[in-house]
Amino acid sequence: MNYLTSTEIISMILDTANGVETKTKIMYKHMLNYNQLNDTFLYLIENKLIEYHDGTKIIRTTEKVKY
Repeated sequence: MNYLTSTEIISMILDTANGVETKTKIMYKHMLNYNQLNDTFLYLIENKLIEYHDGTKIIRTTEKVKY
């Protein structure tokens, strides 16, 4: 069995967090469990790499990520 590192999970989330995906879609798309997704989301939000819009439940990357 091949386990994902936290860096790989962060990379996958940032690649798909383009303002279209919801947390649930990202979780199913990358076959992550809730704890993996939630822990990584908290880390990304604390470091201001993504924004989570609660009203629309949409995830967007911040300017910090775009290159």
